[in-house]
Parts: sequence; structure tokens; C-alpha cells
Amino acid sequence: MSSNAKANEGIGSYDNPVASVAEATRIIENQNDNGKYARDYEINFLPGIYNNPIKLMGFNNGNLIVNGENAVIKGSIPINKSDFEKVNQEDILDKIPEKAQGNIYRVNLCEKKYVESTEEEFRIFTKDGICNIARYPNDDGIKSSADFMTTGKVINNSFSYSDPRGDRWGSATDAYVYGMFRYDYFNDRYKVDVNTVDKVISVETNGDEILSDKPFYIYNLIEELDAEDEYFFDKKSGYLYVCCPDIENENYEISLKNNSAIVLENCHNVTLSGFVIENSYSDLIKINKGENVLIQDCEIRNGFSKAVRVTNSDNSAVNRCNIYNIGGGGIYLEGGNRTTLIGGKNVVKNCVIHDYQLFDREYTGAVNLIGTNHIVNNNHIYNGYSMAINMYGNNHLIENNDIHNVCEETNDMGAVYSHGDWSFRGNAINHNYFHDLKSFELGVNAIYLDHGVSGTSITNNIFENVTKISVNINGGRDNIIKNNLFIKNGDNECLYGVAISDILNWSGSYENQCKPSQDLVDKLYAVNYKSQYYSKYKHLANILEDEPMLPKYNVVEENMFIGISNPIPGDWLRTVNFQQLVNNLESVINNYQSDNDPGFYDMAKKDYSLKSDADIFRTFPNFKEVTLENIGP
Repeated sequence: MSSNAKANEGIGSYDNPVASVAEATRIIENQNDNGKYARDYEINFLPGIYNNPIKLMGFNNGNLIVNGENAVIKGSIPINKSDFEKVNQEDILDKIPEKAQGNIYRVNLCEKKYVESTEEEFRIFTKDGICNIARYPNDDGIKSSADFMTTGKVINNSFSYSDPRGDRWGSATDAYVYGMFRYDYFNDRYKVDVNTVDKVISVETNGDEILSDKPFYIYNLIEELDAEDEYFFDKKSGYLYVCCPDIENENYEISLKNNSAIVLENCHNVTLSGFVIENSYSDLIKINKGENVLIQDCEIRNGFSKAVRVTNSDNSAVNRCNIYNIGGGGIYLEGGNRTTLIGGKNVVKNCVIHDYQLFDREYTGAVNLIGTNHIVNNNHIYNGYSMAINMYGNNHLIENNDIHNVCEETNDMGAVYSHGDWSFRGNAINHNYFHDLKSFELGVNAIYLDHGVSGTSITNNIFENVTKISVNINGGRDNIIKNNLFIKNGDNECLYGVAISDILNWSGSYENQCKPSQDLVDKLYAVNYKSQYYSKYKHLANILEDEPMLPKYNVVEENMFIGISNPIPGDWLRTVNFQQLVNNLESVINNYQSDNDPGFYDMAKKDYSLKSDADIFRTFPNFKEVTLENIGP
């Protein structure tokens, strides 16, 4: 297949290639009598740039390998340089910061047929990635408070501003603010009106109440078009404006809202290997109703939504891929059946995933697990504003991953996070390396089982330099925290090792808050929690009759705490004292605590293997050492 081939003229050979996957599959169907016989096929992409996406529908008879070495698949199309014109109109330039006025170009997207109407949504890309809509403050690429303003005191969802920059925004009719206006783990976007006379920004929240002193930025206004490759789209005129110091050496591309680079629908036994996949508004790769689909050895980058979305699919995998510059989360895996607990068995392994929450930071992990029996192993995940792995469902395995520098602009969040369902059970988090986790208010956890998540095995992990809580159990039960290493080995203060609390439903009076929320109860009945399939989970069938809001039957055993300020706090949240905590636990025994090196071979070099005469063996002779061996890709 070649990007230079003419449509419907090729035969599929090296010398006479086809122009699209659709043509290739038609040839396959003709050779195979429309799928009558199962055979093996191979489609090879010649080197080149392909702006037409790969769409494969209904291949489910035989095996298909699609090779893309040195082939780039895009979910975008180029905007011709000749369509741009330099902006010289004084009434427009007067709105733009003076330093950028000589760098402004425009193209009419409607007249040039890039969009059908001014209401059509799109994103703009360059060779460097996803372009920002004009905003203030500008995004300097460094996670810091300089990227935001703060709301100050809020009255009736309005707040004053003191920055003189705001005096430029009075004529903006379609400006928005983005920020964490209510919770430090939840982002919102609201349209705003700027009153430059009273210096007040009023927010249209649709009933939400925003809080004081919350971080935000304002965007989608031509008055802030001043950073390289920012853009602004004027819906009244249809003009796209870009800030570009060197238009001749820049290549802009556009992707519409529903555009993906690769779409596989109802495909079985398909392997895609060796591609560069980039530049789409929607998910870069979409797989629906797949079986045994493998994405392997690909570079997946510059997507506004997710990198890979797998839905209603089983036994599929993403392997040895490099994923980065993604707007709304890395890989989404959905498969299996939560009522019968039949496993989806989808896998993410040997991948490097970083910078994966550039625009949407709300529950958008590098990996998102939905359903049953998915595996996330030997990956390297870093540079995340919020969570690394979002875990929903049953019987997942998270193992041998290197996770660090995530949750960097959030609070009350975990690198591995799961929330709000007593029936989420059977999950295992084993032998991972969690390190260097620090957020702006120290409110970050390595593993956070929030609001009742239960039945999780947390074993053989290394928690190094986690500033707040390494393992946070918020009301869950039957969790096992065993044979883990919790260690301070750097400048970060490490406050808590394992924190366990009861849960409240945050509704009405305190007495009412201590009762199960209807949401938690409904989720139990949604999976028929008393069925034969769920009978293997201890203490679940009678949970509603067994003080369900208390964190019962948890096990904390044979863990090593080195330099941790408070390894197992007894006064965390609403648990009154250590004895009350112990009364609710199944077992808290044989945990080792020290502020000194217990006998590692080389703590400075993070060699946590233990010498034969290590101090811990005097207390616990059967302790199993936890090292960094086999961690990561």
C-alpha cells in the first residue's frame, strides 16, 4: 500500500500498490470468496505520510497482519500554506498583544472547505504536536502555578481580577475558563463574561458553585493570541488566526471532532505493527467489538482525546508502544462481563506512556481499566497531572510497572485510583515501583482505594518518596497489604505508610452520613452481588448487614517502613484511635519500622536487596526482600 498510489488502480503488489486499506481488504475478500475460507493475510504500508485513516470493518475470518514501518498515519489533513494570508487589518491587530502583531496569519476555513460550518469543532496540529487555543496565562510546558490565575474571593460565581491584562478582554464574546473550581481532582470549563469597568469575571456554571482561591486560565479569545502556534477561531467570520513567526517553515493540520487515525470495528485476529500514529481530535485508535487485536511497536502521539480506546473487546493488547502528548488519557480498556465475571483479558504491556493529560485531567489515566481481568504489566508511566491508572471492575492485575511524577496538579487522588463500589474485588497490585509522588498540597497517594473499594491485594511493591500516603484505604474491606517496602530515600517528606478510615456518604446530618449511600447499594444490586459468581469474595454477600461503612477485615502484615513519619496512623480522618483501627482490621502484625538503613546492599543506589545479616531478619527471619528487578519495559 502506498500514499502515492491512485485510488482503485492498484492490484496490491509492491510495484502496483493499492491506495487504501479498503481497497486491500476488497482484494482479500475477492481472493477468499468473501470470507468463505479462513486464511492468513498481510498488508504492508510503504514509507510515507497517510492523511486518510485506516478503517477496517468486519475482518473476522482468518489472521491479518498490517505492517507500517516508516509509515505515518494521521487523523488530520494539511492546511495549504497558500491558503494563509498575513493579517494587516488594524482593527484586528489592535486586539492582539503588540509583541505578536507581526506574526499573525489567517485562513477562512469555511471558504476553503476545511469545515462545513463555523459550528463544526476541530483541533489544530503542527509537527510539534497539539496547538493551544489562545489563552492566558500561556502554557510554558512546565507544570507550575505560573500556568494559572486564581479566582480570589467568589461572590455569586463572580470574582474580581487585578491583573491589568484583563482589561483587554471586554469585547471577547466566546471566552471560557478552565480550572479546578470546586474540587482539586475535578476540572471544569465554563463560559465567562468580563466586565472591564468593574473588573469582574462572571462565570456561567449551569448551577455549579465555584469556590474561592481556585486555579484557572482563560482561553478562546483573540486578545491573547501571542504565543507561537496558538490559534483562535472567529465563528462570526470563519477565519482561523494563528500566531506563527515563520509560516513558510510551519505545517498546520486540522482534525475534525470525529476524526481518528485508525478505526477497527468487529475485527478478530488483527495485528497492527510499526506505525507512527498521530494528530486526531477523537481517539487516535478506536477498537470496538474486537477479539485478539494487537497494537504493537507503534509510536502513538499528539491526540486530543485518548491514544487508544478499546471497547466491548476481549483478548486484545497494546504492546511495546511509545505514547505521549495526549490530551485526554492514554489507553482505555473495556471488556469482560461484570455480572458473570467472565474475563476481558485485555493487556497493556511494555509501553512507555507520558504527558497524557494535556487538556482533560479528570479521571483520565495513562491506563483506564473497565470490566474484568485486564492486565497492566511492565510499563513506564510518568508526567501526569492526575492519576496513572484508573481501575474499575474486578480481577485486574497491575504488575511490574514503574510509576512516578504523576498527580502533579491535583489533590485527593492516587497514582492508582479506584472509587465507589463495594463489588470491585479480586484486583491485584503486585511488585510495582511507585516513587517521587508529590502534588501542590501534598495530597497525593500512591494507591488510593476510595469510598469502599475492597478485596484488593497489594503486595511486593516499593513505595519510595511518596509525600502523603502510600496506601490509602477509604472505607474498603478485605484488602491485603503485605510484604511491601515503604521508604524515604530523598528529600521528600513521607508522612504516612498505610492509612485506613471509615467512609461517609457526605449527605445531610452526620447520622445520615454514616448510612450507606443509595449509589453504593445500587451498584451491589447491579451486578447481583449475592450470585454464585460473586460468592468467592469474602464478606460480600452480607455486607449490608455487617456495619458496611466500617473498614473491616483488612490485613496489614510483613511490611517494611523505613523513614516513614507515621507508618500506620491511628487518627487518619474519622478513625478515633489506633485501637479502634485494630479492632476493625483482620490483622496488623509483623511490620518492621526503622529510621535507619535496615541492611540494604546499597540504599543510595536504590539496591534494596538485603544482606544476609540485615537487621530485619533478626525480627522477621522470613521476610521476602523487594527489589527493582523486572520493573518496567
